Amino acid sequence: MAVACAIACFAWIGICDETKGQTLSTEAKPIGSAVNVSLLRLGLGGQGRVGCWIPIRLEAGGLTAGSDIKVVVVASDARGDQCADNVVTTTADSSGKIAINAAFMTGRLDGTIIVRLLDSGANVLWESSIPCRSIGASPILEKSPELGAIPSGLTLMTYRPLTLATIGVPDALNLMANELGASAATKDTLAVMSLDSLDDLPTSRRGLDSVDYLLLVGTYDVSKLQQLSIEQWVTSGGHLVVSCGVKLPQLLQSSLGNWLQPIFQIEATPLFIQDLSALQNFVSGSSQLQTYRKPVAMMKLGSTQAWSLVDSINGPLIQRVSYGAGMITVVAVDLDDKPLNQWLSLPQLYEMLISDRLLNDAENRVFSGGRISSSGVSDLATQLAAVSDAVPAADRWSSWSVMLLILLFLILIGPVDYLLVVRLFKKPQLTWLTFPLLIVATCTLAVSWVGTRDAAVIVRQVQLLDVAQPNFRQTIRVRSWDSLSAADSGYISVTAKPLPIATSAGAEAIADSRMTLSWHGRPEDVYGGLYREGGVTVRRQLSHRSDQLNGQSSEFSSVPMLTDGSAAFLAETFVDVSESMVVESHLRVSPSGLLEGEFTHHLSSPIRDWAVVFGNRVYRASLKANATGQIIAPGKPWSRENNAVDVSDLREFLKGVRMPGPSAATKSVAGVNHIQFKSFYDTQGTNPLDILTMVSLFEVPGGETFVKLQNNGLRHDDVSDVIHLNTVLVLGTLDVQLSAMIVNGTTLKPKASQTVVRLLLPVMRVGSVVETPMAEPLASVQLN
Repeated sequence: MAVACAIACFAWIGICDETKGQTLSTEAKPIGSAVNVSLLRLGLGGQGRVGCWIPIRLEAGGLTAGSDIKVVVVASDARGDQCADNVVTTTADSSGKIAINAAFMTGRLDGTIIVRLLDSGANVLWESSIPCRSIGASPILEKSPELGAIPSGLTLMTYRPLTLATIGVPDALNLMANELGASAATKDTLAVMSLDSLDDLPTSRRGLDSVDYLLLVGTYDVSKLQQLSIEQWVTSGGHLVVSCGVKLPQLLQSSLGNWLQPIFQIEATPLFIQDLSALQNFVSGSSQLQTYRKPVAMMKLGSTQAWSLVDSINGPLIQRVSYGAGMITVVAVDLDDKPLNQWLSLPQLYEMLISDRLLNDAENRVFSGGRISSSGVSDLATQLAAVSDAVPAADRWSSWSVMLLILLFLILIGPVDYLLVVRLFKKPQLTWLTFPLLIVATCTLAVSWVGTRDAAVIVRQVQLLDVAQPNFRQTIRVRSWDSLSAADSGYISVTAKPLPIATSAGAEAIADSRMTLSWHGRPEDVYGGLYREGGVTVRRQLSHRSDQLNGQSSEFSSVPMLTDGSAAFLAETFVDVSESMVVESHLRVSPSGLLEGEFTHHLSSPIRDWAVVFGNRVYRASLKANATGQIIAPGKPWSRENNAVDVSDLREFLKGVRMPGPSAATKSVAGVNHIQFKSFYDTQGTNPLDILTMVSLFEVPGGETFVKLQNNGLRHDDVSDVIHLNTVLVLGTLDVQLSAMIVNGTTLKPKASQTVVRLLLPVMRVGSVVETPMAEPLASVQLN
């Protein structure tokens, strides 16, 4: 009896109750047979990334004219439960047709995705089940024959491989991808998403969430919505590569050309050249690039601010600029036309456009091939998610802890009962009363102990504010990683709203914006990770999500919550504040590479613990700075010329290298012992600023070799290359909360909320700027 009661008592502490909830039925109940879906496309080229937004494109007819139609996608979430996502609600036109472009997410590499069309009464008009499969070893997938308009499957990949989307696949790109796939070190580093036409390009930034590189060669006639989605995607960390030569008129007449022309100062008339030796010399060990004395069309790029990767006597052949957190590379000749498409070294040129990341991934793969993460943390995104977890790892009861408590209780209950009935009361027959009372009292104390909470629902937040000023625009991107924990099992509804963060008129645009709320998963193969298999589906729960319908923020309903469990969400908004800028920047870089000029922000909080990064240098508050110099106050310009600013080497700063000051026995600085103290990155750290600093500058100190973690989940936030082009990074913390969680209609005050800010500001190059090399290390290095 004691054993049974003890097991029941302590198991209740460590193991959450399973909720009795809704069950998912995959049986369709169509009410009309006239519905005809003429087109259904999932992903880009039939591919997507688990845990990222995946585009869906659907066209259907045979509907009642003027009727409201809901498009619902049912897929797994990060916990393995099902989420019915109402991705869009539209109205059938006069001919009974609809055409939609939207996005959804899935949290498992396998399983089945169900697409449904519902009428206003939630009756199923049409549905289709699409199986998911994990990507294989080949970087370019052979397209399986489609049965009619419905795809036969969706191929999903992890965060590990880089993805390159393109219209069709040029032969040289196909050859490069196959060569990478044939090597054991690089076979999983690149996946090519081949689109049939420009119509398959998403019309929203979220639709490009799975894409790292977008290559446009020969086809440029994108719609205005597609161009805006590409621009926002680049601002958020994407890399656009455009190649154009003889088709320059078509490029300049498109929305894409109207956007790129002022950035690169593209002239309307192409040049015709016969010498491409500069491009040949750019590729190490390349074969000869012959033009056979035939003229080759070349764009004339006149920008003095763009970084020329390949220059020639006729002008730049390849130029690159930073744009927010992303980059744009323009190749001034057509890579898919003669003579370049016949060049034997063209695959190597494609590889060099993205070679840095590919080579780094290959090196890190060899370096970390035998490493196993005992903590379940292999990515910086997982470390960041653990900081916002409403039930921190330190507060969780493991199975071993529960069993140890049970064993301890069984050991103690006998002697305690003996002392009571024999030594104290001296009536052994009372054991029939005292023994059950001890069990009941222990269970009552355990229940009251575990049930003590600050609130019925606990919220923890880690928030990131990105202010980017690419070209003549300024955008604000707010992301909030939120975690909820409930005291009792049940179902909740969840939404989010933005909060005022600026003192300028731009605050109105932020307050009027709508937030996109989604579930959030960790890029791991542990319990609750995105890389786990679907498993048993009998007792999976079903939640519902609506995506920004009727001008409202997206919302979850009937989200299952377990006692003392946690559910993770990501709230996000992207706002254009160009009409009333939150940050004013007038930064310049001198020929020596030092920052000049100033910037001023109008946020409602000072920036604390700040660091300004450009090139190989970091600018921080001096140790002798007063309280005013330790912060960047709203409305007050920041400048390097301030005496309270120290300049140091960026790589050594990220590696934790610090030089100790003079000791009491030292009379002068010349007597200081020049010894550096170097510390490794703390993979178990809980400071969001430290984590996001390493995310933002991941490649600078050596990537995974130094950090000992990967940066795949937040790869688009790595601006290691951007800070060497046209962008200054300002990092710090704010005292302001960016967004609020609304649970069951009540706005909750978070138990903990930490905000990090990143300003991505333009810098004007003055004169001939020479990139300064990394500082040489001093005599000796001590590892702490």
